[in-house]
Amino acid sequence: MVESPYDQFEQWLVKQPFWVQDATWRLYNKRPIDDSQIGLYAQMCLDQTQNKEVEFQHINKDVFGGVANEPQIAIKSIHDVTGVNALAENTSLSFGEKGVSVVYGLNGAGKSGFMRIFKNVSGHPYAEQIQQNIFRKAGATKPFCRFDIAIGEEYQTVEMDLTAKGNNPFLRQCDVFDTRISTAYISSANSVSYEPFVFTVLKELAVIAARIQHVIQDKIGAIPELQLSRPDFIRKSAEATWLEQLTEKSTIPEECIVWKETDAKRIDELNKLLDTQQVRTSIKNKEYQRNQIKKIYDEVHGISKRIAETVPTAFRVQYEALQKAKAQYELAKTIFTNNATEQDKQSVSVADFKALWKAGRSYYEKCIHIVNGNGFAKPGSVCPLCLQRVEGDSLQRFASVDEYINGSFSEAYSSAEKRYKSTLESIIAHTYTLAQIKDSLSGLVGEELISQIIELYKQFDVWEAAPYSESAFNDISAIGELALVATLNGVITALETEIDSLKAALNEEKQEEYKKELQHLKYRHWVYQQQELIQSIIQNDKRKKELEAGQQLLKTNRITSESNQLAEALITDAYIERFNKEMKVLAPYLKVKLEKGQSQKGRSPYKVVLDTTDKLRKSPEDVLSEGEQRIVALAAFFADATGRNEQTPIIIDDPISSLDYNYEEAATRRIVELAKERQVIVFTHRISLLVGLGEVCEASGIPFTDLYIRGTNMGKGVPDFTDAYHGKVDKQLNGLVDRIREIKKMDPYSHEYLDACSRVSQQLRICVERSVEDVLLQQMVKRFSRRIMTGKLMKLDRIESNDCEMIDIMMTKYSFNEHSQPDDSPLIEMDLDETITDIQRFVAWIKTFNKKMEKP
Repeated sequence: MVESPYDQFEQWLVKQPFWVQDATWRLYNKRPIDDSQIGLYAQMCLDQTQNKEVEFQHINKDVFGGVANEPQIAIKSIHDVTGVNALAENTSLSFGEKGVSVVYGLNGAGKSGFMRIFKNVSGHPYAEQIQQNIFRKAGATKPFCRFDIAIGEEYQTVEMDLTAKGNNPFLRQCDVFDTRISTAYISSANSVSYEPFVFTVLKELAVIAARIQHVIQDKIGAIPELQLSRPDFIRKSAEATWLEQLTEKSTIPEECIVWKETDAKRIDELNKLLDTQQVRTSIKNKEYQRNQIKKIYDEVHGISKRIAETVPTAFRVQYEALQKAKAQYELAKTIFTNNATEQDKQSVSVADFKALWKAGRSYYEKCIHIVNGNGFAKPGSVCPLCLQRVEGDSLQRFASVDEYINGSFSEAYSSAEKRYKSTLESIIAHTYTLAQIKDSLSGLVGEELISQIIELYKQFDVWEAAPYSESAFNDISAIGELALVATLNGVITALETEIDSLKAALNEEKQEEYKKELQHLKYRHWVYQQQELIQSIIQNDKRKKELEAGQQLLKTNRITSESNQLAEALITDAYIERFNKEMKVLAPYLKVKLEKGQSQKGRSPYKVVLDTTDKLRKSPEDVLSEGEQRIVALAAFFADATGRNEQTPIIIDDPISSLDYNYEEAATRRIVELAKERQVIVFTHRISLLVGLGEVCEASGIPFTDLYIRGTNMGKGVPDFTDAYHGKVDKQLNGLVDRIREIKKMDPYSHEYLDACSRVSQQLRICVERSVEDVLLQQMVKRFSRRIMTGKLMKLDRIESNDCEMIDIMMTKYSFNEHSQPDDSPLIEMDLDETITDIQRFVAWIKTFNKKMEKP
């Protein structure tokens, strides 16, 4: 089975980007592809290039063969015209929904303004920008109008912003012919205005691609051009070369993403280490600091060492001996208390009393004991003061007091105290006072450490103040090794390490090492500070690359290629055949043909060329006459217009310009033929075309509507009287009477009144002129018609002089206002009542004359 072009198109379509498939579906289903949808297509391109999931519509090949059952589209009226050339504000035109509507007006009546509107709304390739009336003060209103259109049995009003070209899907289907496109058909290659739906799709896809391209390009243009200004130390850094060209693939090193307080401190340290003078000063300061702390350390360390060496041995032994001596002494004291008199108990606490007893014993042993040989307070002893023998209770008193004061227990206790105190003082011996500690360590170590040292020295003072207390012994015994020794040693060791490090820092190799480390830290810190900007540049480049990748899905060469392949099968023969048929009807003797040009952006253009037997290539505009070029252009236009399936309006501007009578008649009949299927609207200033179209329509049974427009002081394009050259003269005259009665109600000094009177005179004169053809000569001979009807020729002898006089009087009277007058002539005022009387008298004459001519 041979593959159809539509099979080929479907196979092509499924391989295209998702937006192409979705847009094709929307075009077929007449869904709008507005700016919002274009934005979605732009995103769809980006998502597809990134392999993201994309939702889109797809159309089946079966719909491409044509668009069937399309309703007939007709333009009922154009109204509320605003800001269009010199057209009067809010002017309007009404057209017949079927058949031919002719808009007649003299040059300058406003036809071109209406044609510019039609070219704009139809998307005409030679549409012109619509300007406001340049001879009047321009307002702020944009060019605007409304259309009433019939779509099958439905009616709708469409508002058109005439600054936007062809944005209504129904009005875009109108076929418009004017002088500019007429010239283009002859002088340049033009795409067929209607092609099978698949070609409409291809052309629209190319346009849509350009719109998407514009959106993506705007997105690319909206990406800010960020600049990373690198300082010299970064530009010179080997590890920072990746910053020279940041791309989507660039990544910020992990070490540059985080910056800690220790990193900042290290930079400060390195800066100081690289300042050799400062390093030397620091060494001196550190050595001084170390020495000051070491003095305290040495003292505390000595105390700690003595505690460790003495406390477990001599100190403990002496403490125990002290306790034993104390116990014995306390026992002696108890005995004394039991035997002593109250006077002795009270006196023993007095130092003089003790001194007396000690002196007495000393004296006794040195003097009395030598004589009597008895010991002090022993049997046979005497009192050293009174030399009386001491016996009985007195001897016992003497013995207890002496034992308490001068006994061995007291002496042993006293000696034990001295030894213990001496040992304690030697253990905690120190030279620094609390004030000296503060002065020597302030600013060198922390306040907490100073406080710890001071607390220790305060404890020393407490122990010295109460050396014999049990708490002092317990505290010292529990110390073991002073914790401050390790603390101070750690401080000193750290200082010595710093000193060694500082001294090493003066080495040249170390200096180079520090410089490299500092450079690296500065690089890290700078990148850390700039990472937001760097990341933005990377993301912008990534975004730009994504957008540029999306643009690859918008190339129209694929669309053009497919259009070329399908054109041979679906357009070429059919279009050329239609053109040849049109030429046979309009100008069968002209030898011209169509040739296909180079396709581009989904369009397959054709150009009119001369059909010669030689190989000479001559342009048709160089050989054909102006009228021949016009009729060939009409043939090409009609071939375009008849190719579409839709029954849409055809708008033609002065089709017979430059045509002779034969071409004019052929064009007129072809226009009426087209009106059998589609609404045709013709703009012309040629009465012959107006009359000719009316006659052919009447003969063919085609509805005919004629409209008259004129220019006024309010603007152009103002609708005027109707059927001036059609219908019965008497009926037109009776209608004119009704119009005059309405004019009488107007302000006689207004421009509107004067203009209305002028139009009455003009229409009345036209009726009088037509009475020569329709009444006097009974339509045997008519202007602008090739027909001569001789059936009533024998009745011409019934014309009397008074009949001719009636016409001559009316013609003379109502032609005067229409002719130029001398500047100094007074204003001719029109008597409306008199005019009504003249019209009624003229109508009465028509009835009388017709009855005379109807007699056998």
